[in-house]
Amino acid sequence: MNNRTATILPFLTIILLLSTTYSFADGSTPQPQKETKQKIVNNSNSANDEASIKKQLQKKNTPDATTYINKYDQRQALPLNKAQQAHVLAEMRSLLDGIQGIIAALVSDDMEAVAKNSRPLGMGMKQNAENTLHGILPKAFMKLGKSVHMDFDKIADDAGRVKDSKHTLRQLSEMIKKCQGCHKSYRIEVKNQ
Repeated sequence: MNNRTATILPFLTIILLLSTTYSFADGSTPQPQKETKQKIVNNSNSANDEASIKKQLQKKNTPDATTYINKYDQRQALPLNKAQQAHVLAEMRSLLDGIQGIIAALVSDDMEAVAKNSRPLGMGMKQNAENTLHGILPKAFMKLGKSVHMDFDKIADDAGRVKDSKHTLRQLSEMIKKCQGCHKSYRIEVKNQ
């Protein structure tokens, strides 16, 4: 394993864990059951058919999913309609894709590619994407999102100016802490339209 791979490997591990691990606000993790709520949802004719899902959950003597979430997930709910939810989740996926591109560029010590992957995720993305969510999302959430976009601009600027992959990794590490903080504080709750 070369030095660069050894430096970047912990970040890849963190991203993998962030995308696959879930724990409740009290620190506990969901325990597997014989038939999980997800299986019930997946076996439904339509994942959007809430009445059908609730009926199946009741048949299985399983608590309603909303009750389950409200009881164990104490993060602040962000009440969004389905279109707003899709928008927020698409933006998060774009940010994750950009982070992956930055890490891949750092493995190759390609600082030009670091800048190329960072710049589209900066304040230009924020201006284009979040105008429709002002007044809907909490100010603290919006402020945190803005700081993440500013971080991507700074990463892009420094990739061209400083050209130091360890510096970029430090910046990326600090920025990912904001992602973790946001995911620890907020959850999306789809409201009926």
